[in-house]
Amino acid sequence: MSPETHTNRSLSLWRETLAGLDWMALRLSGVYAGTGVPQGDGAPVVVVPGLFASDASLIELEGWLRRVGYRPYLSGIGRNIERPGVTLPRLTVTIDRAHAETGRRVILIGHSLGGLLARGAALRRPSKVAHVVTLGSPVSGVRVHPAILAAAELLCGEAPVHCIAELQHALPRDVTETNIYTQDDGVVDPTTCRRNDTPSIAVRGSHVALVANAGVFRALGSVLSEAVAAEHARLARETGTRQLGRALAYRAPAPRSWPDRMAA
Repeated sequence: MSPETHTNRSLSLWRETLAGLDWMALRLSGVYAGTGVPQGDGAPVVVVPGLFASDASLIELEGWLRRVGYRPYLSGIGRNIERPGVTLPRLTVTIDRAHAETGRRVILIGHSLGGLLARGAALRRPSKVAHVVTLGSPVSGVRVHPAILAAAELLCGEAPVHCIAELQHALPRDVTETNIYTQDDGVVDPTTCRRNDTPSIAVRGSHVALVANAGVFRALGSVLSEAVAAEHARLARETGTRQLGRALAYRAPAPRSWPDRMAA
């Protein structure tokens, strides 16, 4: 069934003018320096920008990920103003590179439309993606401010549902997901930014500044740590299963007869 698509005129777009305050609060918080944040182990993390934005919008997030011990990769999709069919292949190239360089499954963090692209990439590369984090992404239906819907229709050249419906499908079993959203969102209806089958975390602040929000960064610290631990556990299980399989497949040499042993 196609997700419901319409505008929500009750969204207060003016709240997005306060994005600068979110950025300032981040810079003044201890989490920005990594205080109280679980340290990463070099796991690869690909970050994906939102609608109309480019990788430049993710510099704060990319730098923070590096400081707290992860290996971040910018998406490489350019400015996010084209159809998902155009940007997704570029994103999968970056995922393939991160996976090849680290030998590990990748964690994806996508802002707004970037979160849907991250989900689409996970659907295309489930063997190379461990976890997806969406930041204010409409993962369950589409209810947005009228101005944003008009821009999305211009972007896709058709009704938005036809552009993103496939990006809202459930992810493969081995790819986990977390939905982070803001209750003060002036762009996307917050109720569409979480799925019933997925853990979700609510923060306060603007939609635009979810990529520079102290509450988001604090949540990411825990989410990423748990995702890495889950991936290590999965690998341990797989290693144990392979070792068990080899043990079960092993066949001891048949015992030689007494004359054969004497001859030897």
